[in-house]
Amino acid sequence: MMKFRFRRQGTDPQREKIKQELFAFNKTVEHGFPHQPSALAFDPKLQLMAIGTKSGAIKVYGSPGVEFTGLHKDTTAVTQIHFLPGQGRMLSLLDDNTIHLWELVAGAPREVGGVKREGVVCLQEVGSYSLPGRPGIESCSATRVTVLLLLRSCDLLCIGTEGGGVYFLELPHLSLKDNQTLPQDQVTQSLPDDYRCGKSLGPVESLQEHPQQPGKILIGYSRGLVVLWDMSTCHAEQLFLGKQVPVSTVASIIHKWKKFRTTGTLPRAGRPSKLSNRGEKGLSQGGDHEPNGHSVRAPAYLCRERKTFQKDEPSLQQSTNQACMQLESLVWERTAGNLFVSSHNDGGYSVWAVTNGNTYNHQPVSSTIPYGPFPCKAINKILWRTTQTGSPVLLYSGGMPRASYGDRHCLTIQQDKDHVTLDFTSRVIDFITVHSIEPEKEFDDPSALVVLLEEELVVIDLQTPGWPSLPTPYLAPLHSSAITCSFHISSVPPKLWERLVNAAGKAQQGRQHAYGNWPICGGKNLAPAPKQQELLLTGYLRAHTHKHSEPTRGRGTVRFWDASGVALTPLYKLSTANVFHTDCDPCDDPQDPDPDMQQEEEWPPFRKVGCFDPYSDDPRLGIQKISLCKYSNKLVVSGTAGQVIVLCLNDERSDHLVDVSVVDLLQDREGFTWKGHDRLEPHLKPAPFPPGFQPLVLVQCLPPASVTAVALHAEWNLIAFGTSHGFGLFDYHRRNAVLARCTLHPNDSLAMEGPLSRVKSLKKSLRQSFRRIRKSRVSGKKRTITTPTSKVQEANAALAEQEEVAPVQRRIEPRSADDSLSGVVRCLCFADTFLRDGPPWCRISVLDGRGKPLPDPYEASQDLAIAPDMTNAHSVLIASEEQLKVFSLPKVSAKTKFKLTAHEGCRVRKVALVAFSSSAQEDYSEHTLVCLTNLGDMHLFNIPGLRPQVRYDCIRKEDISGIASCVFTKNGQGFYLISPSEYERFSLSAKVLTEPRCSVQLDRPLQPTPASDGTTTQPQEANGTHKTQMGLAEGQTEEPPSALSSPILDTPLDSPLSCADLTLDSTGEITVEDVRDFLTTVDEAENNLKNIKEEEGRSTGILIN
Repeated sequence: MMKFRFRRQGTDPQREKIKQELFAFNKTVEHGFPHQPSALAFDPKLQLMAIGTKSGAIKVYGSPGVEFTGLHKDTTAVTQIHFLPGQGRMLSLLDDNTIHLWELVAGAPREVGGVKREGVVCLQEVGSYSLPGRPGIESCSATRVTVLLLLRSCDLLCIGTEGGGVYFLELPHLSLKDNQTLPQDQVTQSLPDDYRCGKSLGPVESLQEHPQQPGKILIGYSRGLVVLWDMSTCHAEQLFLGKQVPVSTVASIIHKWKKFRTTGTLPRAGRPSKLSNRGEKGLSQGGDHEPNGHSVRAPAYLCRERKTFQKDEPSLQQSTNQACMQLESLVWERTAGNLFVSSHNDGGYSVWAVTNGNTYNHQPVSSTIPYGPFPCKAINKILWRTTQTGSPVLLYSGGMPRASYGDRHCLTIQQDKDHVTLDFTSRVIDFITVHSIEPEKEFDDPSALVVLLEEELVVIDLQTPGWPSLPTPYLAPLHSSAITCSFHISSVPPKLWERLVNAAGKAQQGRQHAYGNWPICGGKNLAPAPKQQELLLTGYLRAHTHKHSEPTRGRGTVRFWDASGVALTPLYKLSTANVFHTDCDPCDDPQDPDPDMQQEEEWPPFRKVGCFDPYSDDPRLGIQKISLCKYSNKLVVSGTAGQVIVLCLNDERSDHLVDVSVVDLLQDREGFTWKGHDRLEPHLKPAPFPPGFQPLVLVQCLPPASVTAVALHAEWNLIAFGTSHGFGLFDYHRRNAVLARCTLHPNDSLAMEGPLSRVKSLKKSLRQSFRRIRKSRVSGKKRTITTPTSKVQEANAALAEQEEVAPVQRRIEPRSADDSLSGVVRCLCFADTFLRDGPPWCRISVLDGRGKPLPDPYEASQDLAIAPDMTNAHSVLIASEEQLKVFSLPKVSAKTKFKLTAHEGCRVRKVALVAFSSSAQEDYSEHTLVCLTNLGDMHLFNIPGLRPQVRYDCIRKEDISGIASCVFTKNGQGFYLISPSEYERFSLSAKVLTEPRCSVQLDRPLQPTPASDGTTTQPQEANGTHKTQMGLAEGQTEEPPSALSSPILDTPLDSPLSCADLTLDSTGEITVEDVRDFLTTVDEAENNLKNIKEEEGRSTGILIN
């Protein structure tokens, strides 16, 4: 029987100080696109952009690396944001009808890891206001805010309400000016009878300040009335009211279509075919007449010149079937301030003239339904920007024909004869233009269009012909599909980085602009250039092909991201679909399309824009596991249909045939019926591959189940892969399989029926493996020494034995669905050590004679890391779902363990070995085991002693996807998904922090924050899980020295500074008592918990929260 002798030590002050210099938990920055955006604003002076979300978060962005974050106290949607230009202040309107004032303030210095850091500049809420309702009524819809207008003087806020009233709020004190309140009744009394649309004018839809005359504002009501209000005299200076197109006019247009036979070949309802010259001439010059004798002109888009559909025909004025049009938005023409444009719910817009001496304006200068005459959707927002060329730029969202394109999310850009309809795959939230606002400049001259969509941000260059889109240096959508796996690489070699950027990145961004043209360039990034480059690789669940996009777009995709700094920048995109035959192959497209279709001009002129694509073609192309060797430039990508692809980086385009090898993991076992999907069919002819990672060999696992684990050892030219049926070892240099093993039990009839019927637990398999090892060793003492080949045969024979389950299983929590898979392979590990036998565990890591993890392939041979100690005995660190344990090698005798489930009542989900560098001593570091549990907390243990060091609450226990997506870096940082589109970056190291460090030049001095109690406030997550108000805006980005310049210090185990302060003595090899000790029962778990409670009063202080 094996005996353990513990020697517990008291709290060591020196050790506690070292812990503080090594470990510190901080949530530093959020990468990706904000989840569920709801509002957009832009500061033209500071060139900062703000995005509000439905969870109450406000995120401010400038040049790459400049970020600020704020969070409202209540998790309520942000409906509007308005900057106070140049002041570093902004106003936010929430869905609960409250108005909040935010400003940038200077924070107090803070201390992290014993090191004092400079104070941060944070976005802080300084005030709030809510309009009072009627007396005795808590919630009054009449005072519900619909629109805000900040005057150019920035001292007055105009508030439009649902009841039609307009209120005025003084800034920055947020005090109401009662003497200037404009109720709707005051406006209604000044209207003539024919201008009164029913009993009410409706809610205030738009407020716009006169561009040349301060103090005058346009007030637009939803039922169509527009009032030019003079705030100084408190009276209506001019009234505007438009009318709808009579139904008889639309009937006349349809009659003309039939007359010229333009409806016979309509591909879609509402879209006429291309007209002949005779048809165009007839529609534009002649035609039928209304009953009153006046001619009606057809919509301009039926004509080649796209002429405006004029509504000033006499028939339109005298029609009796007129009604007030619902107003959607207003915008001024800046040059002289004598024109403004209104958009309406019928899909049209009107241009109105503001003239002196004309109180009532009955008709607009012109009215247009761009995509009529059939019913169209509303134009929700419209912008009119003047240019030096003379032709203004008109931008509007919506307006599509309901029957034909009512499901499209579109935004139209028009200038003279140029007309483009931007087609997006998600809903348009808001859009703004980056243009000149200086009073001395006569024209707007817009340089860029910024469109906030529900799933991404799109920026259009308005100065370049063709209006191309600009690549985004940040806010790129991580979630084109669900992210299934991620892989982080620290200290990327410069040669690999350069080849990725030059060969791959430029090839894919050949038609796009550089990041230097990015229009949102406010603030200054003070963070130094990163000392080392970092890569984050993400794999996606589905393959994507949109019906209006390129046929090879984003299928079976792996995306490379530059994770070196605050901005997560897209670097390179790899598609694996061209290795296989798919439904969207270019060869499957028709070779000879209809020539009439080629000549026909598409209307509306759609152009697919954006990279978010929710449409999927073949789910078998989905990526499951990724592994990359940064020294050999070898990449392994595995997928859902059992495909494992080995790729190599190539700087040039290549046309070659990919070698295919099939590995049968069942080894022709009888009685198994695969009921899942079929394997993907590879190309049998040479295929073209662009510069970048190109496939060398395809390994197809049979059955074609999803790959659950991969490992790459480029120095040995080996890859290991596992599925729910077994695992294999493949030599990709010689193109042959080395090993294939099935992990399904032959006597388990349920496991032989398919992927959905296996019910054995992983714990049962682990227990049976220990008993088989014990029996083989007990019987081995009575046998003579055999050869290694016979030992392998005996071990394989033992795997086929069926044994009874004796111990009582302990249930801490409900198990996940994939815990019921009896043969699933969860992890694979390559090691050059003395391992003799090894049971299957959830995590396996080998430690050398000094207790350090073995270096990665090529690191030791190329002097990139300290060579492992091969003289002393090695150890294997094994992490199960419940415990951590270290065994000596090659005898596999237990050295130490920690029962995490018994102590904490949680289960292991993620494990990593991390090198922590001291923030106080440049030459001191420790290797630490980091463990993430199902409760979302982080446990840090020293190795090989497995003594707990610190524990941090990191992820909410309800956030299952966040826990499952967590990935650790080798320098003490990590990433996890806080939403489908955002990664939260955190740091466990007191030295290594990647967080924003920036400055903004304001028109006012920064005010210091109120004195606090000295506690450090963590930056909040944008999904509303934190209740703190601070948004981190300034910090430091420090990296540990690379292994080339400053190798990790080897601290002797007997040093007083060593973290191995828990010693265990063990004698003999592993026995059945040890197995029972490792897999505890319910009674033992209860006793352990009881003992822990009793020892709380005399705790040694090993946990630091």
